[in-house]
Amino acid sequence: MIGPNGAGKSTLLLHLNGILKPKEGSILLMGLKLTTARMD
Repeated sequence: MIGPNGAGKSTLLLHLNGILKPKEGSILLMGLKLTTARMD
């Protein structure tokens, strides 16, 4: 992943790995909420 400093690359990865949780709203990955999706 590439982009300018401060674009949110690290934050996105932390959310995708479940290390960070959104304070409001939700994150969808392929139409499923990230908090309930299983990544087996």
